[in-house]
Amino acid sequence: MPSARYNTAVKYIEAFNNLDLKSIMSLRAPKCTHQMAPASLGYGDPITNDVYETSISRFGRYISAWPVEIKEVTEDEKNNRVVVWATAQPQWREEAMDGPKEDWEKGGEYMFTMCMDESGEKLVRVVEFLDSKRTEELRALIARASKNLEKKE
Repeated sequence: MPSARYNTAVKYIEAFNNLDLKSIMSLRAPKCTHQMAPASLGYGDPITNDVYETSISRFGRYISAWPVEIKEVTEDEKNNRVVVWATAQPQWREEAMDGPKEDWEKGGEYMFTMCMDESGEKLVRVVEFLDSKRTEELRALIARASKNLEKKE
């Protein structure tokens, strides 16, 4: 039977399938921090829940879902954490896209290290290691989607 920490980690990752912000945030402890890595991507210091929630909600303007496929889950009972290796492909809103649909099919790989509270039911720290190449491509697509939506407003 999976542990609470394992279940929490999987629920957290699966909440991204539909960008379910309420579920994502409900699994984070009030003082949970989120660190994006590697540092070469320029994300800086860990962010708070407020900043993280704003960031994820902004994605909703451009992206309707972010289906995630979990490739592997490793549980570290001693340190009360779980590492998830996953792939994901954002599903862009039609009104945000231009050009061939293939231009917008930029999935990537991700590693999440999730540290839990004592109950194993809340995340207290997340380190998200991003696919550097795909992240740069996604940044360009987000800028493009933003311009496309501005033209339509």
